[in-house]
Amino acid sequence: MKQYKKVDLSNLHELPTHPIFNNLPEKLKDSACYAEVETRLRNVMFSDHKHATVKGMVRCKRCRDKLQKRQQMMKEEGFESFQQYLEWKKIMNIIIAKKDFVI
Repeated sequence: MKQYKKVDLSNLHELPTHPIFNNLPEKLKDSACYAEVETRLRNVMFSDHKHATVKGMVRCKRCRDKLQKRQQMMKEEGFESFQQYLEWKKIMNIIIAKKDFVI
């Protein structure tokens, strides 16, 4: 059985950085900016109507425009892809919650 070592997050700045952070601007590497970035990206998608299915949302011109606006905003923030954004979000949640995790 493989032994895992627990990572101590008290010395967070001394740990090696995750490769997902290599091409990100400094603002996105700071966990203090996480809530601000997330709020801006989430607010773009707020709508005054709902759809019963994802298919209905994709067919809606207003919702498609909001998705495009969100993608554009993500690029302006410094994300290269949606996958990079998802990985950044996952890592930031771990850092902010200071969860125990193993490597």
